[in-house]
Amino acid sequence: MALTDIYKGAGQTALQRALHIATEKTTQENGLVSALRQLHDALDAPATAVFATYGLSEEEGLERLVAQTCEWAREQGRAGSGALAMARRRPAGGEPVR
Repeated sequence: MALTDIYKGAGQTALQRALHIATEKTTQENGLVSALRQLHDALDAPATAVFATYGLSEEEGLERLVAQTCEWAREQGRAGSGALAMARRRPAGGEPVR
């Protein structure tokens, strides 16, 4: 907290400080939501273009993507390799399960 912020806060009531904090938090959260929305939009356009290249609608492309991801995860589990299998073998913060 800057010295100026301390001076500004000295004359505020507890309610005014709480409202100020809530307003800052809301502003920050809205900024994060906005950033996530921009990232989603930036990824959405190229993904839709790839789906169209293969003659797929966005819905069909997403369905195939999910199906392939699930198949990959099953294969990784059967093979005992990959990130999913490694996560199963090493509990959070613990030693690998043997």
